[in-house]
This record gives sequence, structure tokens and C-alpha cells, in this order.
Amino acid sequence: MKEKNESLSTTSTCAPVEEKKKFYVSADADLYEIENGWIIEADLPGASRGDLSIQVDQGVLTLQAEARTGRAGRPFHQEFGPATYLRRFRVGDRVDAEGISAQLVNGVLTLHLPLAEKARPRVIEIKANG
Repeated sequence: MKEKNESLSTTSTCAPVEEKKKFYVSADADLYEIENGWIIEADLPGASRGDLSIQVDQGVLTLQAEARTGRAGRPFHQEFGPATYLRRFRVGDRVDAEGISAQLVNGVLTLHLPLAEKARPRVIEIKANG
């Protein structure tokens, strides 16, 4: 599925993605446009803060996380195992990269991407003649 906004876009795949001979799983994500920017909520089950990397480079926001399972004992039935998540979003120059904030709670990463000052609407004052 490909979603597009005039300055925020993403590509999603259901199958693992091979990059540099390592397999990655695309993290499921929801994108919301708000008055002063965007919110991204990405599901990263099994990932902890120390295993998560968030970077912005040349208008691309990259999320990468190692998900680990650490239960004692031998698995009887397992539907979730260790994984490396990778997800990229094209954010362009409308996002204030310095103002991005992130929070990881119970495997859900919430990112706030504020609008860059130059992209915010502004009112132009009309000066009086003479």
C-alpha cells in the first residue's frame, strides 16, 4: 500500500525486505495530519528504547529496531520471534527535523513531526500608503 501527502509519504510491504543481505520486517504504521505537523504511530513489538534508532537524513526519516524475545523456557508455540524492523518515510523539507520528538510505550512508537517554520501559513500585513 502506498500513501501520499504533499510532503509526507511512505511505502509499506507485507513481506520481509532484503537490504544489504539482511532481512527486515516493515513496521506497521499509522500517519495522522494535525494542525502543526504530523503524528506517526509505528508498531514495534519486542523493541526497547536501546534497540531503536531514529534518523533523518536528506528528507528521509528512518526507523530501525531490533525486537527481541527473552522468555525463559523452550517455546511450545510461537507466532512472534526476534525481528529487525525497518521503515522509511519521505518527510521533505516541510518537517522541522530538529523538533521531532519520540516516545516508545508498550511496543508502540509515537513520533511528533512539527511543521518547519517556513512551511507554516503566515498572514501578510498590508501597509498603509503614506
